Amino acid sequence: MDSRSQTLRRALPVATLLVAVFILLTLSFRPETDATLWWAIFDAAHFPVFLLIGWALVWMAPRRGAREIAWVVAAAGTVAGGTEAAQHFVGRDASLADFLWNVAGGALGVALGRAWLGGGKAADEKGPAREAARGAVSAPRTPPGPRSPLAVLPLGLLTLLLFGLAATPAVEELRALRHYRNALPRIGDFETGLELRWWRGVGGARLTMTPAWAAHGSASLALSPGRGRSTGAGIDGRALDWSAYDSLAFAVRNPGDAFSITVRVDDDRTRAARAGGWTGHLDVPRGEWALAIPLTRVVAETGDRPLRLDRVRRLLIYAESARVPAGFHIDNVRLVPRDLATRRAAPEGGG
Repeated sequence: MDSRSQTLRRALPVATLLVAVFILLTLSFRPETDATLWWAIFDAAHFPVFLLIGWALVWMAPRRGAREIAWVVAAAGTVAGGTEAAQHFVGRDASLADFLWNVAGGALGVALGRAWLGGGKAADEKGPAREAARGAVSAPRTPPGPRSPLAVLPLGLLTLLLFGLAATPAVEELRALRHYRNALPRIGDFETGLELRWWRGVGGARLTMTPAWAAHGSASLALSPGRGRSTGAGIDGRALDWSAYDSLAFAVRNPGDAFSITVRVDDDRTRAARAGGWTGHLDVPRGEWALAIPLTRVVAETGDRPLRLDRVRRLLIYAESARVPAGFHIDNVRLVPRDLATRRAAPEGGG
């Protein structure tokens, strides 16, 4: 077997491990997200990067005995600590969690590199003399592991590719979370495409930002029926804190016949149990309407265990598709004081 084939064959298990690590990291990317989880996932991406660094350091070592491996481990730890210390000079803060991920990845990379590349030395110093005493001289032994750049290049490219695939959605989600914090008390103003990362269609509804009508700003969210029995939009999976507010308000434009719009609110417990929560119904005649729901009503109508307003996980606004064949618009979804003055109040239906 030539050196290139041997190099690629020995690199394949490391590449497979990196793929497995990133698959595990990406399993939680979209559902059940909040800021804490996203930062944890983003930090965990340090692990496979330093796994590669540890493996590369072992690959570069001409000897792989106990003393050399100890120096390699020390070097990996120095790189891990140095990357965190350097954060102070680029406007960021060092993180103990990042350092631990770095050390864990580097240590595993060193262990795997030592196992797969072998522990041979550049030459067996005592070998020639020993063999000469026996009447034969052997050629110096070379490390059993590959020492071609091909061993690092495919792993490096794979790591960069997978790190990009893992980091890109995390960065996008963190941008959305930062936008939410800056936009409060508004939850949905639908002025930028970033907000559509928060809102999802209910019942297969198609969501489109449109300047055709707006209760606030220059655009609103148009909801067109899909194949499901409901047409609507919602935020699902985010940990939203409503405890400092008194009402949930939003604007609706109904271009057709009157229909009943349903609003559902869930916290951690009711969302996980798929039961409970608060569901209210508001009648929406033809035209434009500003609606407000007191949060005291939401808490009071959720049974013996009221909703936790500091851990709201889901907000859904939807209607039966058969009642809204032309769809409808929503805009300016926000948390407001109870005494908000609205332009027009839609008559409330049964709760």
